[in-house]
Amino acid sequence: MTNEKNLLSGDFAILLKEAITKSGLPLKEIEKKLQNATKNPKACIDYTTLSKLTTGEKTTLKQTHDRRETLLLLIKVLPFETLEKCNQFLRAAKHEGLTEEERKKYCPLLKSGALSPVPLEDCQEITVVAQEQQSVSTPTMGRSTELPKWFFTKSTKMFIEELFAHFKCSYPAPILLLTQIDRAPMIDAVFSCATTHYPANLCCHLTLPCAMENYFSQLAQRCGFSETVSNSSEFEMLLSKKLSATIHPYFLLVSRFEYAPKEQGQELAGIFRSLNEQYANHLHLILCGGQKLEELKYLTGEHSLLNSATVCYWPELNREEVFAIRDECCQGLSLSEEVADQLLTHSGGHPTLLKMGLQWYQQSPLSETLMNYPQRLSETPEVCGWFTPYLCRPQEARKIVEWLAARKIAPAKEFLLDQLLRELYWKNLIVKGDGNWIYWRCEAIRLAGTAVLVRQFEQGDLN
Repeated sequence: MTNEKNLLSGDFAILLKEAITKSGLPLKEIEKKLQNATKNPKACIDYTTLSKLTTGEKTTLKQTHDRRETLLLLIKVLPFETLEKCNQFLRAAKHEGLTEEERKKYCPLLKSGALSPVPLEDCQEITVVAQEQQSVSTPTMGRSTELPKWFFTKSTKMFIEELFAHFKCSYPAPILLLTQIDRAPMIDAVFSCATTHYPANLCCHLTLPCAMENYFSQLAQRCGFSETVSNSSEFEMLLSKKLSATIHPYFLLVSRFEYAPKEQGQELAGIFRSLNEQYANHLHLILCGGQKLEELKYLTGEHSLLNSATVCYWPELNREEVFAIRDECCQGLSLSEEVADQLLTHSGGHPTLLKMGLQWYQQSPLSETLMNYPQRLSETPEVCGWFTPYLCRPQEARKIVEWLAARKIAPAKEFLLDQLLRELYWKNLIVKGDGNWIYWRCEAIRLAGTAVLVRQFEQGDLN
């Protein structure tokens, strides 16, 4: 019988939050969709519980009549883009993976099988293809079997090609692909295109686990190694053996650095630095993450474990991607370039806010209502929720209140020395803009911060 105290792991909260972010839907809307998806109200999760689950707060599903049905409803309503992601989600809640009957009922569009390598120019029309007689099992933890088309706009494909062009030079340094929150799904696009550059048995996407228990054993399994591993040295030895056994480059994409325990993250950085020094022409390495990965690069200066790595930032959204996202989540919506530019401005290029704006405009396609979007976005629970944690951190809240009143927050540097500024940047609330200055990503975010924090100071609650 499932132990309810251990029912929901950290991975569960992460996977749930990722799916909710990709949906672009407010939590209230997800609550309605859950209610509409079943005749069993006891299997639904209310707004409050849904909020707690995404934060990783100690919460169980014991109040629901059927926990299994609750999880299956979430899979039905949220955009889990692969069958593997669905099963990871269930296992994180201490449940078995989907049966074939459940798959047909709750996610019939997700099929078993892996992606065949697809030429980069054809990635816009990527489809799921069952690979027959696959002689080598490819480690593809976290790999998507069907990616939204907007991952493969012309500008995105050009950026990804530039990443892989880096590895054509002799002794290429590792790439640190830094992405703010809400941009992580792009990693799947990078790996899908990597399969067109490398053989299946020399191409791996390693998603880092959250749990510290048997950490390097988990990594070895996710890399497709059959050998037993008990520590970092043995894991490094396996990777070294893999690299020395082939004359062709081995491509390794490592993601979810933000969720790796600090000590294990540092050990991994040391392993990758050592392997890159030994096998620079054999290891083509891209590490994906945000604040934690950036700090491994810059905080210790010359002694950094990743000081030789090349830093790349995922590009900001542009007009082309507004139309592509429109085609993905608001099909049939007529959109002029002028309106697309206004939506991009009001959202600040934040994917979650942009999707909200597109959905609102589809419901009421009136240009005159666009001017109300910043205020309307600022009042949504999601945006206000980005600032509520600082209500319990009054010293940091005071600094944020000062920044909320400023047009320019601080000079933009390669590495922001102020820890709070770094946190806001990687949470995608601020952006490095024109004139080498830091700005709030958009007016909606600044208004939300003002509503949540400034008013608390005015009422004396944070003094």
